[in-house]
Amino acid sequence: MTSRSLAVALLEDKHVLTVSVGLAQFITAFNIYWNQMAAASLFTAIPVLLLLIFAQRYFVRGLTAGALKS
Repeated sequence: MTSRSLAVALLEDKHVLTVSVGLAQFITAFNIYWNQMAAASLFTAIPVLLLLIFAQRYFVRGLTAGALKS
């Protein structure tokens, strides 16, 4: 049993699929739709990157606060 089939078996409802399982739906038995998979990967990465850019100062502040020894 592959990890894709295990995830599909555990998440039967299509509304609660994870991103990786949703991207794996672009793979069919005979063809892989690389252009659609690349576009979907880009659209799922953009919100994460935007969150990282806006929250970067808090990440750095937390890392430096934990690194200082008093």
